[in-house]
Amino acid sequence: MSQLQETEQKRPTTRERGPGRRTRPAWNRSSTAWLSVGVVVLVGLFMAGFAAHGFDRADEDGVTSAAPGKLGNKPAATRAPRQPAFGDPVRDGKFEFVVARMDCGKSTVTNGYLKTTARGKFCVVSLSARNVGDQSRIFSGRAQKAFDAAGAEFSNDSLADFYANDNSQTFLKRIVPGAKVTGKVVFDVPRSTTPTVIELHDSFLSDGIRVNLKKH
Repeated sequence: MSQLQETEQKRPTTRERGPGRRTRPAWNRSSTAWLSVGVVVLVGLFMAGFAAHGFDRADEDGVTSAAPGKLGNKPAATRAPRQPAFGDPVRDGKFEFVVARMDCGKSTVTNGYLKTTARGKFCVVSLSARNVGDQSRIFSGRAQKAFDAAGAEFSNDSLADFYANDNSQTFLKRIVPGAKVTGKVVFDVPRSTTPTVIELHDSFLSDGIRVNLKKH
């Protein structure tokens, strides 16, 4: 056998090489990979738990979540304002009104020898009007409206107004600033109907203010 062949036979194989030349076993590489995955999962769970804790703290402070069972800012319960009624001062424009009463028991309104008859029945609303402006003004009964419970609108009967206010002629004249007059506003409504609301107006173009005509 030649010297070259003897040298080849004596060269150590991979398994016979020293410890500094070993290759990493397959099981070691797999364990490292699983360890890396486990670390990533643990970090993810930690971050998710931290975020959930932060949201819970925010809920307790009333800042974010509105989920059931969490503390937070709850809107205060609001109660609808009471609608003005008999005896309550109300304003529209430059007039302050006070409705005293309503009488729906008449079918005719008279003025001396003259009278007018309702097609249904007359509802006479007694009220006062004070001029709270700085100029003289005239109260107009024709600008006033009445409504029943179903929302039907009734206009003022101007002729019945004239007869009903025979002793309250200041109701038909200019009212100076600061002065108050009393009078009656009349509505002709069906016999089966009773107005539940009167809408009082400073003028034909004003927004109006509603007063409840139902007795409490």
